[in-house]
Order: sequence, then C-alpha cells, then structure tokens
Amino acid sequence: MCSFGGSLASSVHGKFSSVEPDKLILSLKTVWNLLMKVGDLVLPKEEHKTKGVDYGIGVIISMYEEEFDGKEWCAVHWKHSVQYWEPHEMELVSESR
Repeated sequence: MCSFGGSLASSVHGKFSSVEPDKLILSLKTVWNLLMKVGDLVLPKEEHKTKGVDYGIGVIISMYEEEFDGKEWCAVHWKHSVQYWEPHEMELVSESR
C-alpha cells in the first residue's frame, strides 16, 4: 500500500475516491513515478533485496516504460552493478534538483 503525507494525501483521496480500482492503480502509478526521477538517490525496500547483497545507496540513471504492458523501470547504479528496478521496489532517499 502506498501512503502519502500532508495535503497530497487529501488531494489524492478526494480526487480518486470514486474511481474504479484498476483505474486507481494506474493513477497512483502516475503519482508514484512523479516522485522518482533520474538523478534521485534510492534504497531498495527490504522485501525486494537479495539476501547477502549490500546495495548501499543507488542512483537512478535512466527510466523507461515498456511499450507492450506499460510497466516502468528504473536503471539504478548500485555500488556493485547497474540493475533495473520498478519504482515501487525502492525508497526515495534524496531528490535530484
């Protein structure tokens, strides 16, 4: 579940309170992707980490959307490699300017 704080929470709730569930997911996906962009610093969420791997802080180096299913991916440069992650699999640590 995605949670937002402050006025964003009330505007999201008010705007999407009567939207069908499948359309709400797409709308929240759009909001989520506005929160992450190239240059942001991220950490992997615990449930998406591989055991024994020390990821450290990663930097989003590119983002793209697959044409056939609309799934969005972030290329993230971790200290050990570059990997492709979905935005919901990571926590935003610091936004780029």
